[in-house]
Amino acid sequence: TTTTTTTPCDGCNCPMTINLDKAGTSKYTLTSPRYPSKYSHNTDCKYVFVVPSPQRVTMTISSFNIEWSNNCKTKDYLFVGQIITYSSTHLCGNTIPKGTKFKSKNQQMTVKFHSNSKVTRAGYKVVLRAL
Repeated sequence: TTTTTTTPCDGCNCPMTINLDKAGTSKYTLTSPRYPSKYSHNTDCKYVFVVPSPQRVTMTISSFNIEWSNNCKTKDYLFVGQIITYSSTHLCGNTIPKGTKFKSKNQQMTVKFHSNSKVTRAGYKVVLRAL
């Protein structure tokens, strides 16, 4: 006999879609793996936040400390996609002020976390809301 254990999708072992709605679950707190302890090396996580039309998704930084690199693309980073103003952005370092907000262009926002094999930090805590 073979026993198969299924690990629920957590965004890091498989891409995760999270539905938000002002009328129901309007808020989701997303943290880096093992937060507030140091996140693991060689991690890739992907989360897609979806809201019904005409709502939008906002993401607010609560805490942020990720390995810094020049363009935030070569080492560890938090990618935020489908947002107004920049279209998408890569975040890293520890100087992003608490309360910094990003808003989706439409009914979807993609958040990806990547860490390499070198430095690990405390990571991030962000709050996503249906607006």
